[in-house]
Amino acid sequence: MKVLEEKKNDLLNRKEVKISLEFAGQKTPSQVEVIKQAAGLLKTKEDLIYVDEIKQMFGNASGYANLFVYDTKANLDKIHFIRRKKLLKAQRDKDLADRKAAKEGKAAAPVEQKTEAKPAEKKAETK
Repeated sequence: MKVLEEKKNDLLNRKEVKISLEFAGQKTPSQVEVIKQAAGLLKTKEDLIYVDEIKQMFGNASGYANLFVYDTKANLDKIHFIRRKKLLKAQRDKDLADRKAAKEGKAAAPVEQKTEAKPAEKKAETK
């Protein structure tokens, strides 16, 4: 992992960073994994990093990620509170499922997000 681009955005009090990802023989890293690795690379706290996107290069075991590194947690929460809260809840649920499965001695099943089915719309018959 290395930094490809880095820009300072004074209006939003953040740095916009593009990093390269290498994941040969593995799946594309999750947002949580990217945050942990980027915190070490950028020498900042994990709580101040927001992953904008992760892109994989088709056919390669590489890609890049666009990150926003904020000056304070308050600045991050003003802009990305709802989306980040969902990410952390999903990660917490996955961790709990992994711990429960480890106690039972089984592999954890992936956590599925529930989506509500939309009722079929009835078309009015016209003659």
